[in-house]
Amino acid sequence: MCDYLQKYSSLNKATLRKRCIARVSTLNRMIDSSNRNIEEEKKLRKDILKYKSVIFDKKASLRDKISLCFLLFGVPFYKLCWNFYKKMTERM
Repeated sequence: MCDYLQKYSSLNKATLRKRCIARVSTLNRMIDSSNRNIEEEKKLRKDILKYKSVIFDKKASLRDKISLCFLLFGVPFYKLCWNFYKKMTERM
């Protein structure tokens, strides 16, 4: 779908943002899994960081921007932050 939308230049930023956030969501599920594959997580992180320009996208949510920033420090640090985020949002 994203490949199809490339012909509409006005949607490029939105498509890029969606690709990035979908991958972050996948990484979150992988981290939460009882059957983790560290190498696949590292590959996915590397792929996600191709989209780090989303950090500067005004329409990206603050949570997504922060997630990308944490990923710059590696999957173990990101996992620690993700688990903390989940605990904090469960309390609310």
